[in-house]
Amino acid sequence: MAFSATSTTAALISSNPRPMAFPFSPISQSLPLPNSFTGLLAPLLSGVVRSLSVSRAPHSRRSFLVKASSELPLVGNTAPDFKADAVFDQEFINVKLSEYIGKKYVILFFYPLDITFVCPTEITAFSDRYEEFEKLNTEILGVSINSVFSHLAWVQTDRKSGGLGDLKYPLVSDVTKSISKSYGVLIPDQGIALRGLFIIDKEGVIQHSTINNLAIGRCVDETMRTLQGLQYVQENPDEVCPAGWKPGEKSMKPDPKLSEDYFPNQKRKRIATNKSTGQCRCPQTMKETLPFLPQNYPFPPSLSSHHHHPKPHDFPSLSPHRNLHFPTLSSQTITPTSLPPKPHPHIPFISPPPPPPLQPNSRSHFQEKMLYLDSIGLDFFSLIQHHPPIISASLHDLKSTVDFLASMNFTMLELRRILSMCPHILTVKPTSLLPVFTFLLREACVNGSNLKKVINRRPRLLACNVETQLRPTLYFLQSIGVSEIRRHTYLLSCSVENKLIPRIDYFQNIGFSYRESISMFRRFPQLFNYSIKENIEPKLNYFVVEMRRDLREIKEFPQYFSFSLENRIKPRHQICVEKGVCFPLPALLKTSEVEFRSRLEICCNFWLPSKGSPLWCTRNCDIFNKQ
Repeated sequence: MAFSATSTTAALISSNPRPMAFPFSPISQSLPLPNSFTGLLAPLLSGVVRSLSVSRAPHSRRSFLVKASSELPLVGNTAPDFKADAVFDQEFINVKLSEYIGKKYVILFFYPLDITFVCPTEITAFSDRYEEFEKLNTEILGVSINSVFSHLAWVQTDRKSGGLGDLKYPLVSDVTKSISKSYGVLIPDQGIALRGLFIIDKEGVIQHSTINNLAIGRCVDETMRTLQGLQYVQENPDEVCPAGWKPGEKSMKPDPKLSEDYFPNQKRKRIATNKSTGQCRCPQTMKETLPFLPQNYPFPPSLSSHHHHPKPHDFPSLSPHRNLHFPTLSSQTITPTSLPPKPHPHIPFISPPPPPPLQPNSRSHFQEKMLYLDSIGLDFFSLIQHHPPIISASLHDLKSTVDFLASMNFTMLELRRILSMCPHILTVKPTSLLPVFTFLLREACVNGSNLKKVINRRPRLLACNVETQLRPTLYFLQSIGVSEIRRHTYLLSCSVENKLIPRIDYFQNIGFSYRESISMFRRFPQLFNYSIKENIEPKLNYFVVEMRRDLREIKEFPQYFSFSLENRIKPRHQICVEKGVCFPLPALLKTSEVEFRSRLEICCNFWLPSKGSPLWCTRNCDIFNKQ
């Protein structure tokens, strides 16, 4: 089958939608083409011939502004506009990206979550360098999926306490995740954003983007260098910036001949560097560099009396000089479309109206709070019965606390349970809740994935003060040797003076030494949570009076106090007395009912178990002494 050269070219272009540049002229001769192909290729032939008729201007200027065709906001595309709430200068404002078009460059960076580890280092680093970006007519916007209440609480917390302190640029709230999705940085299964950074020029076009994984922070210096390079090439469209370019260094021309001015300078720099480091191969230099060699060491002879290096032109050329001519393609320069300037020079900072004055006796104010709490499934009267200060709390404060907890990914069902168990949390402001989360993550070493589980198990932690309650308790537990505090975070809400120390003193008063008491609590930290009058005293009295066992067994097995006296301890002890059997405490209480009955049956088939058997108590047993 015969094909023409033109038809082959058309087939290549039709299979590849990207434009192809051909450095040769189209072949005018063609072979006969079957009629069956004519109808298919006829619409393409005229376009192919036009695309191959390329101008050959030797010094035509190329356009280095590329418009990406992808729907995602890749480099070269117009940045997706958005309007969202944000926090700036400890106030709520509205931010709209299009307000900056025609006025400023924008650095838009995404971070995963508030109150984490890598994120505050990046956020504060950009804030500390804000004046330098401002001199370059650039605004910075930080974005995460947290609410403005979470942003506000984080900003109002001092850096020493795990917060951000005052920031010099807005933090945008993307609770709907629409901004993260439009910029292609959203992780769908986790609902958070990757560490994406986009530099948007004054025309609204994305000129640079980087996306890091969650564990890798970004470099402010590199962002600054890239921004300076972008502004330089936009001010000097006939130049480009080579690798590692910084302001003041030499740029280069995007032309095969004109770029030769750049590379000799680089070669001279390398030669100067080699000379400064002493990289010389002449014999005199070798003698100075290697003084430890003997004087009669056979160094190579000098090349000249002055030890000069041979010049490049001393060597004959192996090939004649050739002038290479590269065909250049001329194309119409593509420039971004300038958007019309906005009438307002700055983003309007719209502050929210102040909350209404507190009026505890106002019927409407009372009804609003009652309706709001009822809308989220909370019984207002039950809450004020357990925590009366809710009556005097403002509706604005209640909403701020609930919204902050919701921004920490607590579901509405979890919020109802937490607030019902501990109504005190409703009167705690977000600025006081944030240090608790920071303390649990950083000092108590709670895993981020277990944070919600810890709060659900012990909601009272959120109502505790870090300085006066949580941190002193943590230090006390560590001082007595309790390991892995993250497994016993429920103890952090306990008072050292009113709860922990009195229980240690109680065991000392009944005959245990301080060291033995500490050993019991170290082995079984849950013992701190048991009431002395309702739990420890009744079980200890039954152990000594009815069971007549040695207190040293309690020291070895403090878990005894975790079992029910009526449902586990008494019934099993009475069965053992009836059968004339004495089990060690772990075998008596820890085993399931089926296993306990099985052991009891095995033991009853013999007269007495041997003293080496695990069925025999290692201590003297009064029951068998009486028998």
